[in-house]
Order: sequence, then C-alpha cells, then structure tokens
Amino acid sequence: MKFFLKILRVVICLGLIYFVVSKVDYEPLRAILRDLRIEFCIAIIGVLYLQNFIKALKWHTLLQAKNINLSLLRILQVDFSSTFLSLFVPSTISLDLFRAYGLSKEVASKKQTASSIIVDRLLSLFALIVVANISVLLFYKTIAVPEVAYTSISTLIVFTAVVLIINSRFVVRFLSRYKVTIRRYNILHKLEELRGSVNEYKLHRSKLIKVFFLSVAMQTLRIVVYYLASLAVNANIPFQYFMIFTPIVMFLVMLPISLAGIGLRESSFIYFFSKVGVLGTIAFAIPALVSLMVVISVLPGGLILAVKGLAL
Repeated sequence: MKFFLKILRVVICLGLIYFVVSKVDYEPLRAILRDLRIEFCIAIIGVLYLQNFIKALKWHTLLQAKNINLSLLRILQVDFSSTFLSLFVPSTISLDLFRAYGLSKEVASKKQTASSIIVDRLLSLFALIVVANISVLLFYKTIAVPEVAYTSISTLIVFTAVVLIINSRFVVRFLSRYKVTIRRYNILHKLEELRGSVNEYKLHRSKLIKVFFLSVAMQTLRIVVYYLASLAVNANIPFQYFMIFTPIVMFLVMLPISLAGIGLRESSFIYFFSKVGVLGTIAFAIPALVSLMVVISVLPGGLILAVKGLAL
C-alpha cells in the first residue's frame, strides 16, 4: 500500500511538472529574468529574514511555556541550520525533525520539544486558515473564484471539527478507560504522553495568543513576499489577488499529494492566477523566484552548521 501511494505521488508530481512546462512560454521567461528588478529581490530576502526571526520568536515563546530557557539567538541558529538541511531532504516533516534534533542535547525531554513543534505547526495552520477566510470576506466580490471560497471555508470547518473531536469528552474517556492497555504498547503510550504535553499548553493561553498573532503576521509576510516577487518580474498584479490566492496555494502545498510539493506550488499559481488574466509565464516566474530567494536567504544556515553543528 505504501509503495502504491509513493508511486501515485510520483505520478502526480510528474503530471504537475508537465502542466507547468506546457503553460510556460520560455522566450518571454528569458525576457522576464533579463529585466529582473534587483531592489525587489533584496526586499524579498529582507522580509524572509524577518519571517525567520518571527518563526524563532514563536518557538522560543512555546519553549518558555515548558520552562525551557534557551536564548533566542540559539533558537535562530537551530532554525537556520535546520532550514538549510531541509533543502536537501525533500520531505514535509524533515524541517521539524532537524529542529527537534538540534535541541536534543540541550533539552532533556524530547516530548517537550516535540510538543512545542506540534503546537507551533497547529497555530501556524490555524493562522493560515484565518488569513485565507478574512481575505475571502474582504476581496471575494472583487475576485469571484468559487474554488477559493469553497477551499477556505471547508478547511476552517474541517480544522475546527478535528480540534473539537480530539479534545472531546469521548476521546478523553476512551483514553482513560484503556490507559492500562495503551501502556502495554510503547508507541501508543508515547503518543498519549505527547498528547498530554500538547494539552499542557492550555495552561499558557497568553503565550498561545501571542504565538497565534505572530503566526498571522508571518503568514501575511509570506503573501508580501510573493507580491514583491511580482514587482521584481515587472508584473502589474493587484495585491488583493495575492491575499486571495497565496494562502490557498500554501495550504495545497502542505498536502501530501506531491513529493515535497514539487510542481504543486507553480501549477497552483498558474491555475489560480490565470483565472484573473495573468499569463502562465508570469504566474510561473513568481513562485520560482521566491524559491530561489528562499535558498539564498538560508545560506547562512550552512555556515552556522559548518561552525557549530546542528546539535551542540
């Protein structure tokens, strides 16, 4: 079954790449790259560094809630190094695994580190869904694309339902009833402990609220990055288009339907932006440029890795 799913993801990935290649006119693309505006590329890198700082601040706040008092500088070092390493391992969870390993020698409890990463991911996802739905409310009349509204609203409903089910009395009673049985199976016992560690964050609501608003700021900055990329390629695309489409694209890239999202980001940009009259070549150039800027921005992580290593 796993082999079949892997083959399916490869087929989907190849299909997406074919879709992208078929929609791109390479003669105009060369002209776009030739006239690239460097000042906006520099601005993109600046915003990406601001994103990295916010990401580290979020994790630092969640670790403090667990009485793990590492410096913000150390969190930044681990985050930069982990992001650099994740460039070479095409997997959705590789970044989180590297982050967890980076603190493995400084934090005694792996459970505490893992729960901080899980809560960070959940709040980031919730912030993305909130930004997507606010964008739909503000700009949908301007850009009437039904797929965007359906996706935004359905993800909010599904996310809320899953959270309510996980925290329902039924699940709590079920775990309590079969506590002895669960402890017989080491992996189930560890998962139960991890769930308990995640639930402990309910006692730190002020920190959760802080991290949520930082996540909203970070998701908004991601939209700004793609808008700056459009300016860098001399595309005259209104900002509200990015507010509407970018959160949906980012959500789709998170889904395990393509190998590390390869081809999915570009094909999604082409699909959605073509709905509002943007040429496929331009729609391809924007995420491609952002991907290049991301690689450049995390190069300091390689230097940190060479000098300090990932785990001290």
